[in-house]
Amino acid sequence: MSTTFSPTNYDRNLVIVEVLNQARAIQGRRKSRTLEPRNIERALDEMTEHPEFSRIRVYSSQGFVPNAYKYRVMLSYVEIMRQEDGTCKIYAAECDAKRPHSSGALVTVDGRAA
Repeated sequence: MSTTFSPTNYDRNLVIVEVLNQARAIQGRRKSRTLEPRNIERALDEMTEHPEFSRIRVYSSQGFVPNAYKYRVMLSYVEIMRQEDGTCKIYAAECDAKRPHSSGALVTVDGRAA
């Protein structure tokens, strides 16, 4: 599930609502490390701040956990990818929240910390 839009002409609130609905479907009953509207807004702000991006990823603001953490921990994120035709695709997904020393950038542009 993803939403495609033009980066120059789109309804910001509609995009946020659609991505939040996708995130809720992915997250299920999980209550921690979930996406919030401010995470999606941050991704859209980064899109305008870095017009030549190919991929922007914003992780949930609740952050990562150390690799030594005993239990499985999932983390939601929103990702915007620029398509070849100039439109952007935005979607919500989840990944493992474990990182070395629980450190890592919450916002990445083309794989680098923003």
